[in-house]
Amino acid sequence: MYQRQRGMTFLGVVFILCILGIFALAAVKLTPAYLEYMNIVKALDGLKSKVVGAGPGAITGSLEKSFDISYIKSLSARDIEIKRDGDVFVVRAEYDYVTPFLGNISFSLHFDKSVEVPVQ
Repeated sequence: MYQRQRGMTFLGVVFILCILGIFALAAVKLTPAYLEYMNIVKALDGLKSKVVGAGPGAITGSLEKSFDISYIKSLSARDIEIKRDGDVFVVRAEYDYVTPFLGNISFSLHFDKSVEVPVQ
């Protein structure tokens, strides 16, 4: 009696597991960068309510406190660009995050976030 073979071979299972392992490693390497970016976005959005009517010095001081509390290390408050545009301050955080992946392969991420803080 003829019987059909079912399932995967051992080599096929190993190949699928290797591919899934590479994606899992990429997720593990990239997760801290995106979590830190979310904390930076939260700190910048918090400026809208904290420092209304304040100058660039107060904005930088508030960001330093927020960055210390959130344990943000890839960007400092001194790296934030603050420009006045009419009746608002435009606060912009633009930075690159590079993390090694496998051997000489690494991920390079570019983040850019800006918020407008009212002057008065």
